[in-house]
Amino acid sequence: MTIPLHNQVEHAMAQLRATQDALDAVQRELSETTTSSTSRNRAVTVTVDGRGEITAITFPTGAHRSMAPAELGELLVETIREARQAASQTAVSLFTPLMPSGTNLGALLDGDLDLDGMIAEALQAATAPLPGEQSGPQEGPPCLTT
Repeated sequence: MTIPLHNQVEHAMAQLRATQDALDAVQRELSETTTSSTSRNRAVTVTVDGRGEITAITFPTGAHRSMAPAELGELLVETIREARQAASQTAVSLFTPLMPSGTNLGALLDGDLDLDGMIAEALQAATAPLPGEQSGPQEGPPCLTT
């Protein structure tokens, strides 16, 4: 291994360790995060953890007692959806600085990202020749003829 290549590998490994440490810190922060959403009429509050899992449902005003079951059910579904969306936005805001530039993490989580295109781009970049390398198949030394 040449010294410049060795230095490049060491630098890449240091960047990888720093990125892993940053990801670990964000995951710890997210695991300690809760998000709450209160319904528009204040009848129900839903709390979710950093992954969007429901951790609590409360009825702060008692207004739910006079609601029809279907109305309360719709209100719960809507409030749960809002709490989960808020938790997702928090996760996106925490992870976005760690992603490669141009990565739309929100679209990825929503299922709107072109993963096939991303994979094709990554494969193309991975198989591209390094600076100073020749592209295409390598030939042996030229033949000498007499």
